Amino acid sequence: MQINHPAAVLARRESDMDDITVQVDGDDTVIIKNDNTTIGYATIDADAGYLTYIFVNPAFRRRGYGSILLDTAQKAAGRKLQPAAPISPLGEKFFDKVS
Repeated sequence: MQINHPAAVLARRESDMDDITVQVDGDDTVIIKNDNTTIGYATIDADAGYLTYIFVNPAFRRRGYGSILLDTAQKAAGRKLQPAAPISPLGEKFFDKVS
């Protein structure tokens, strides 16, 4: 499933990047990429209500891609997701910001 996310359009506009693709692979992985590379991905356990992993390439951080991944993951799961332990210090900052 491919999703045209409004935030992806905004992120693309702000960073002058190639087109962004956000897709849900299977039932448990969200991938965000441009024409050249994978920008980030997230994995979910929808049944348990957990975001089990989220990663954004360091070259693309602080541009809204983590929020796009989280938002898309929650839409795919059909519910609000909680971060699964363990949570890194950077992950704690992210979840404090988006909560």
